[in-house]
Amino acid sequence: MNDLARRFSYHHPSNVTVAESHDLVRTSIHQMARILSELPESRERALAMTKLEEAMFWANAAIERYQQGFPSLQAATAHGHPAAPAVSPKPTPDLPPVAETMPAPN
Repeated sequence: MNDLARRFSYHHPSNVTVAESHDLVRTSIHQMARILSELPESRERALAMTKLEEAMFWANAAIERYQQGFPSLQAATAHGHPAAPAVSPKPTPDLPPVAETMPAPN
């Protein structure tokens, strides 16, 4: 497949690993978006959300265009293990506030 065809064609998931890789990307990005949604409404938060959307888009494009999922998912599926690691769609409630994890400005 040439570059233009790869870029502008629909790529149906060719196997379970590809489909599960999409699910893993969406779930992981959604978890981060939920965490960021707790930031004050601002231009910075909006940009962070846009960048997450872009990251999800490009990760899914890479999966689809090359019909390869994550190697760790492929290995797990091949050995009969659960395909995707457990990723909670909800943020972890026991995360410390960002202010506690970042150093004070100089």
